[in-house]
Amino acid sequence: MVKLITDLVELQTIFETNSTVIIDFTAKWCGPCQDIAPVFEELSKKNPGITCIKIDVDNENTKEICSLCEVNSMPTFIAVKNGTIINKIVGASRNSLVSLFTSAS
Repeated sequence: MVKLITDLVELQTIFETNSTVIIDFTAKWCGPCQDIAPVFEELSKKNPGITCIKIDVDNENTKEICSLCEVNSMPTFIAVKNGTIINKIVGASRNSLVSLFTSAS
């Protein structure tokens, strides 16, 4: 199940308690974000060892996270292992997202 994160403290807690995390930076107005969302949900279910979270880039409380992760386009997916970014993809490509999950596991 994909969890919506709304602030930096919540994200830090996720990092402290989960070794592998994939973040979906998304926006409600973003068509490609909405198109790829079911794929992200499906991959999260198929990869229970990876914690999957979403961050709404339009939430005022997540602006700092977006800045720290250098998110400039949506959707952006970032794989984090043991607190370190290991991979980042931009765009709504199913194949790229599958590869991101593969590289993170």
